[in-house]
Amino acid sequence: MVRLIILLAVSANILLSAQEAATQKSAEGGLVHSKQKGRYKVLKQLPQKAESFDNSFDYARPFGTFRTANITTQHDALTEQNIEVERKGATAFGGIFGFETASLHGLRLHVGAYVSQKIASLTAANQNDALFNAKGDSYTYIGEASVAYETDTIQAKVGRIRLDTPYADSDDIRMSPNSFEGASLHAQLSDAWQTDAYMLTRWAGTDSEQIDLFTELVDGGYGLAGGAVTYSIDEENEVSLWYYNVDRESDIIYVEAAADMRFNEDFHMEWGLQGAHIMERSDSDVEGDVLGGMLIADLGYVYGGLSCNYVFEDDNNTITDGFGGGPYYTSLDEQTIGSISALTPGHDLFVYRLALGLNFSGLGAKDLSVEFVHGHFLVEDSPVDAQENDLALTYGITKRWYFESIYTKVSLDNIEFSAGDPEETFDFQRLVTRLDYKF
Repeated sequence: MVRLIILLAVSANILLSAQEAATQKSAEGGLVHSKQKGRYKVLKQLPQKAESFDNSFDYARPFGTFRTANITTQHDALTEQNIEVERKGATAFGGIFGFETASLHGLRLHVGAYVSQKIASLTAANQNDALFNAKGDSYTYIGEASVAYETDTIQAKVGRIRLDTPYADSDDIRMSPNSFEGASLHAQLSDAWQTDAYMLTRWAGTDSEQIDLFTELVDGGYGLAGGAVTYSIDEENEVSLWYYNVDRESDIIYVEAAADMRFNEDFHMEWGLQGAHIMERSDSDVEGDVLGGMLIADLGYVYGGLSCNYVFEDDNNTITDGFGGGPYYTSLDEQTIGSISALTPGHDLFVYRLALGLNFSGLGAKDLSVEFVHGHFLVEDSPVDAQENDLALTYGITKRWYFESIYTKVSLDNIEFSAGDPEETFDFQRLVTRLDYKF
């Protein structure tokens, strides 16, 4: 806890001193910026107003994303366990399709269906189930169904909702994002101060046990509840403090400071500091501290990033990523602090992540980026060694069309595997390609 308090004080001091040098920057493509900046924004775009209940449906607005995705994975052989090389593949078509009504006295209805339909002719006989439900079948389910109350200063939602917070987020990495059952509240107290509150009970999606079935966030518990307060100097520079009570698992205090400093037209830098203090509940063995920092330097069309996390664990405890991709700067396409901590409970970790990207806007291909990311997990007092290399191509073809392809290679050394272990823990290579059309 002391480490977290020190980090909060240092973060606020550095961020305030950088106020004069910081300016708002234009949006940047690629995954390095989006994954390393742990900023959690609420969309402030009020819907059209209606004068009656019927008008609210007359003015209803459809929304959606047509998505085609392919995933191909090769798991390495484990000679000692007589496990041979295994290749799996799958292709699906679907996306998110729904509507939201116009606002009547600040209230509106929002409904969205999540769809993944198998393309049999393009799916391998040895099927990869990552695009389908727990039975390996196509699915359709209502992922979002909420009533919202919105004004210029307040946004409240209840029902099945999609949100992004440090330890509960949509993590839209396959055919469907994560969504939650519960309620959320965002209030803009002033130009600089804002607050959030949330209570979530169940979830569905890629990171849950049942993609197309809402299940308890915590077995036998109510779920999670918490709140946050954020101080913003401007749209790119802020300090935020978050609290989560995860029933039967942990209490989490998370703090983050993030800023962007522009030195001239071609050169600017983004940086962030983060800290988490996790306290176990009900003897869950989920406890520890995480400190981290990140820096991204953008020089013309080339950019590079370095992020680090140090994890303090003891007494056979582990660190949680929460419900989704997690907030940590060193998270990779596959491996995270939570996943490695689960393999090596009770051991401190040092993690670093290096990234290099090239934006081809100067060559006439706007929003086209190629990026390479290397991550390395070093486990204290343990021979376990985990590495991951990611190669990503992203292309915002138009405002509606978006393409991405991510190649991932994972290496885990000095871990004793057995035939009964999940195949996701073996060394593997994976290629995920997605094409979206949004309307």
